[in-house]
Amino acid sequence: MASQQRIETGKAPHIRVLDCSGDLIVRSWSETAVLIKGDYVLEELENGWSLSGHGDLRLAVPSATALAFETIHGDAKIKQVTGNLSLAVVRGDLMLLGIGMAKVGEVQGDMAAKHSVGPLNLGVIKGDANVRQVDDSVAIETVAGDLNMRDVNGDVAVGQVMGDANLDDVSGAVSVTESMRDVNLKMVNGPINVTNAAGDIRLNAGLGKGEHSLKANGDIVVRWPTSRSINLVANAAQIVNRLPLTDLVEKDGSLVGRIGEGGTAVNLTAGGRIILKAAQVENGKWDGYQGDDFNMSYAFDFETLGAQISAKVNEQISRVASELESAFGPDFADQMAAKFSRQTERAAAHAERAAERARRHHTRYAPPPPRPAAPAPEGNKTTAAEQLKILRMVEKGAISPEEASMLLEALE
Repeated sequence: MASQQRIETGKAPHIRVLDCSGDLIVRSWSETAVLIKGDYVLEELENGWSLSGHGDLRLAVPSATALAFETIHGDAKIKQVTGNLSLAVVRGDLMLLGIGMAKVGEVQGDMAAKHSVGPLNLGVIKGDANVRQVDDSVAIETVAGDLNMRDVNGDVAVGQVMGDANLDDVSGAVSVTESMRDVNLKMVNGPINVTNAAGDIRLNAGLGKGEHSLKANGDIVVRWPTSRSINLVANAAQIVNRLPLTDLVEKDGSLVGRIGEGGTAVNLTAGGRIILKAAQVENGKWDGYQGDDFNMSYAFDFETLGAQISAKVNEQISRVASELESAFGPDFADQMAAKFSRQTERAAAHAERAAERARRHHTRYAPPPPRPAAPAPEGNKTTAAEQLKILRMVEKGAISPEEASMLLEALE
């Protein structure tokens, strides 16, 4: 039994957690050692270490650590660990941030993953699943809630979604076997195969070459850019076509047509209606206009602003947290980093809202004049720079950690 222990392990140890009866927090640090805090039993194995926790567990590990967890009875948060990761059962919520390859068996709460550099293999998620910025493939067996996925640089394979399935900006193929509600697809570059959606399917923007098949019990709404080629086959009781299709053949309950000459084949089958629309308003005076032209009128890119803010502030958080850890230990460093993280999330969310407003104006000739921001109350002008100043004062010994905490809370 121990409350805190440091184990010299090298750069890539193997850690196995058999059981954790409380919450689990694992993060990487720059040391070639593992720091364990909590009430636990530790055993050294031939190829690593095994431990069981009675209550909450906190681990600081080298970034290349291989982690295997059997049962986590509370919430689990794992960040900036790029070694192989496996979790059998998480009875609470699961958050993965900046990880490598991961295999998850069952999450009984909600699950979120962001900034992953390896493939994600997820089993049963009994809550909602939110996946963003994955630089590899994603496979999910079952999501009992809603599925929200964005910015995936690989293939996506989903078995069953009990709620809505929303997929935006996927570079590879997308397959959804069954969705009990709606499926919303945007900017998918690989082949799409939606076997059965109990609700509606909405497809926005063009698709890459290959064969695409979408089937829904409800309606299918397609917004297609008329500059992109398509070979279209549609089957539904009612079909509303507003696309400039050529070689058009319409019969009772079916439509065949195409735009241009290309290898993009789309097959639609709906129990309700199929509605085909142009992705943007066509008007002669806009000839030569491209959607990207609008973004060029700004000195920065709305689409990536949230990510840029997050990256810059997280860089400062990591640097300062490392310095604080050396001076005051991991607990105080985590406390300060958590305060910064809340500011980062708010900044990123604000940037994403700005991006959405910009997209809504893409079909206008010029962007609307900027609205002046409402002045913030004098007591609420909290910035990352101010927080960094407070942390540097702690580092220099000008104020105590407790005084720094009170100052940060007052600023917020």
